[in-house]
Amino acid sequence: MTECDNESNEKLESLDIPFTTRRTLRSSLIKRGSRSRSKASGRKTVSFSSQNSDAKISNVRDCWNYMQTGSELVKLRGINRHFRRFFSLDADLSHIRWTPTNKKPHRARIAINDIREIRLGKNTELLRASEETFTDLQEECLFSIIYGDHYETLDLIATSGDDANIWVTGLMALTSNKYERKPSITQFANLRERWIESVFDEADFLKSGYINEDTAYKTIIQMNSRISPYRLSSKIKRRIQEVRVCRI
Repeated sequence: MTECDNESNEKLESLDIPFTTRRTLRSSLIKRGSRSRSKASGRKTVSFSSQNSDAKISNVRDCWNYMQTGSELVKLRGINRHFRRFFSLDADLSHIRWTPTNKKPHRARIAINDIREIRLGKNTELLRASEETFTDLQEECLFSIIYGDHYETLDLIATSGDDANIWVTGLMALTSNKYERKPSITQFANLRERWIESVFDEADFLKSGYINEDTAYKTIIQMNSRISPYRLSSKIKRRIQEVRVCRI
């Protein structure tokens, strides 16, 4: 591993952002089980547990993995217009998308490269205007994505401060100046390659450097559930056949 790779990994492991005290959202918009409030406050590194996941989030990669699994957020379109949507980050870290939607799939997504800013709390016109309507919204559950050439706004409400922090941290890691606001194609490729490698390493429980066809299939489906099962199965079989031919 090169010195640059070490530096990059250190950055990924130690993203600092100012976290507020995290509480579960108490609102008619989102009805979930209660949880204890965190007593910690101030400036912290990324280390918290998600309400929707038993796995501890301890670094940026954990945030990305969580975002790729996806979570439910409330999407605000107006003071009286709010919609539950399932948001996820693409396996290649290139887009965030949401479902269900009446829009065409390519319109129900935002390219990471198009994101201009991530705002915490009530920091957009819509969220400030909705303050009187939704009086019980915790500010740490709110965040906004500013994107596109016309600086459009996507206002979101997470189920808890923890969930909001995961999304904000992951998006900041992909878009902030600390990570060179506009990652190059090469940087994205390197991030994607390292992530894929780590996923397959975890799938290799015996650490033998080999996984069988069934494990490979399940691992790839886990990374990208949108891929055609038939096409994936065919590609895996073809690749296995190519490897066998090369060994003859």
